[in-house]
Amino acid sequence: MPHSTPVTLEKVVQETPKDRTLVFRVPPDAEQLFAFQPGQYVTFHALHDGRSVARSYSLSSAPTQVGTFDITVRDMGAYGTYLYGLPLGSVLEAQPPRGGFVLDATPGRRLLLCAGGSGVAPYRGYVRTLVEAGRREPVALLHSVREPAELIFRAEFELMARAHPWLTYLPSVTRAPPESAWDGRRGRIDAALVASLAPHPALALLYACGPNEFVDGMLAVARAAGLPPENVRREKWG
Repeated sequence: MPHSTPVTLEKVVQETPKDRTLVFRVPPDAEQLFAFQPGQYVTFHALHDGRSVARSYSLSSAPTQVGTFDITVRDMGAYGTYLYGLPLGSVLEAQPPRGGFVLDATPGRRLLLCAGGSGVAPYRGYVRTLVEAGRREPVALLHSVREPAELIFRAEFELMARAHPWLTYLPSVTRAPPESAWDGRRGRIDAALVASLAPHPALALLYACGPNEFVDGMLAVARAAGLPPENVRREKWG
């Protein structure tokens, strides 16, 4: 097993009926080891069903949250359900953060953060980091889910968008019945929406995170909206 560190589950926050944010405490002598960039992930190692299992989860906290880190998990799949049900005080072995799906806040670029389902997790760290840095240039966060109840971090993103005019939060639902109370955007994220938010495609940077099908679809949308391939970042979650 690669080098790992025992981390302790300190807090659990229920985000949606199926999603929880888990806050892990890092030992004081490992805080530097767990310094990270927004968008990186940690890998957990555990004995599960009698065998050694390794699973990676994007960090949903900002790097300034010293001493702890957050991941956001869905009650789905054997290991996801295992993490979702962890009691407070549980200790897991975690590999230090790594990964290249990191925030690029270069001045002069408009950011489009596109998420499918729980793929929104790393963007919470992105947005918190940008707020703390005093961002002023436009950022659009586009979150596509099936039902409104699946909008992880909705209240936090709405609050930040009201407080910071540079941030646009656009949730979209794809399967809400016509008679539902949802009065927001319906349908998938498409090229027309992306083009409206990136009038100068060469100066836009689009991130796509979520299931394979969603990310592949966003790559096609980015091409149709005129974004150069080098201006697109992606993270697939299988």
